[in-house]
Amino acid sequence: MELRKQPGKRPGKLAYLLSVAGLYGSLLLAVTQGWKTAVLSLTAAAATFHAIEYLAIVTHYAWRRQTHGSRGAFRRMAQHWSVAFAAYIVFFGIAAYAADLVNPEIWLGINLWAAALHYAFDGMIWKLRSPPTARALGVESPSPHARPEAADSGDGLPKSAKRVRRKTASRVN
Repeated sequence: MELRKQPGKRPGKLAYLLSVAGLYGSLLLAVTQGWKTAVLSLTAAAATFHAIEYLAIVTHYAWRRQTHGSRGAFRRMAQHWSVAFAAYIVFFGIAAYAADLVNPEIWLGINLWAAALHYAFDGMIWKLRSPPTARALGVESPSPHARPEAADSGDGLPKSAKRVRRKTASRVN
């Protein structure tokens, strides 16, 4: 909606939108035409694109957490972000190499599980903050002034998750 009202005001958002649409449009075309090499190349490009964008967001967040936010393990790690990030890359590089030697299907299964979990968490983290999206999913978005502990009723689930569970259960019954 923002891009439609003022397309020239946010060229970065427009470029991002066009690049993602172009990438996935090309992937759909390649799949429908049976261009196997193009499908493989575009899938790898999409994964690389997503990884770079995600790492940029996490790195930006980590740099800000060095001085802002609550104290805790992530803030301590953020103070040594380059070392933590390099250790992460080395650890998973070695794990991928070792798993590929032993049984490639296990590494594939771990990656599929991690991807599914990643998308589930993405949905919770990024989408539910938008009140229209939260309403469309049947979840009340929390007030910006609400305290997190006020939303919890003691069993570990926030009230919004209980409402989704109740609505889902009532639809099934």
